[in-house]
Amino acid sequence: MFAISSRSVGGVIAAGLVFALVPLAAGPSSAQAVPASPKSRASLAPLAQPRFAASKVIVGRTAKGRRIVARRTGSATAPIVMLVVGQMHGSEYGGVSITAALAARTDVPADVQIWTIPTMNPDGFASGNRYNSRGVDLNRNLPVTWSRANRGGRRPASELETKAMMRFITALKPDGTIMFHQPWNEVLSTCDPIAAPWSFRFSDLTGVPVNRHPYCGGSVGIFTGTMGAWFRTVFPVASKKWFVTVELASGSNKRLRRVLLSEQQRSVPAILTIASELVSAASPATPAG
Repeated sequence: MFAISSRSVGGVIAAGLVFALVPLAAGPSSAQAVPASPKSRASLAPLAQPRFAASKVIVGRTAKGRRIVARRTGSATAPIVMLVVGQMHGSEYGGVSITAALAARTDVPADVQIWTIPTMNPDGFASGNRYNSRGVDLNRNLPVTWSRANRGGRRPASELETKAMMRFITALKPDGTIMFHQPWNEVLSTCDPIAAPWSFRFSDLTGVPVNRHPYCGGSVGIFTGTMGAWFRTVFPVASKKWFVTVELASGSNKRLRRVLLSEQQRSVPAILTIASELVSAASPATPAG
């Protein structure tokens, strides 16, 4: 069961959004408007029952008691469901401000509900640490291709944060999920046949380069216990649901800071565009080569 909260996101997350992150334009009057979907179909039937009736959900708590909070924008019965997670590793701040700006938008496309989670690792966020408070890499802790190596934890899904996110995602059943990381500056998930077109689409809209590594962005093989690999086991290819990992830029020099700011500013309208296009009957084509 999930605890429902009507209170605003508090504590360290709210503090971080004030002074630790790049402020982004939040409203529909932003410079980059949301383009219309190129292929729209008749309005879809609403969900018979909301996945979650409340607009804010306490997904779970960490070992130190901090809350993992999800927030919905759009109707609770909108048939298309998106999830955007700003941070998994506590030292990677680039995506947190994107989720904050996205949650403040009022121009979510009709037939779409967007859920945002600023961080699924609030203990790591508070300390600026990649790992959670128990020293575990949450993106090595999922119960798929799990290994104790690389700080994967004592056992598969050993961490409270991991268990909470698994329960929430399984209940939410998102049609599309975007998870932000840093600092590779590339869009991953290009090997997954359902996710790949949306990876290329996000790249087109934001300028973040597409990953073309032979290990397919780490969803299988070289990395163990990842969220993307787990997602695909819960939602097989036949479900048409997708999970895209976006690695934003990061660095101390001025060029990389400019790149990151550009990616952040473009990500919110890009996500809204993708949300609109999810309503259409077909996914974008994957470029050849």
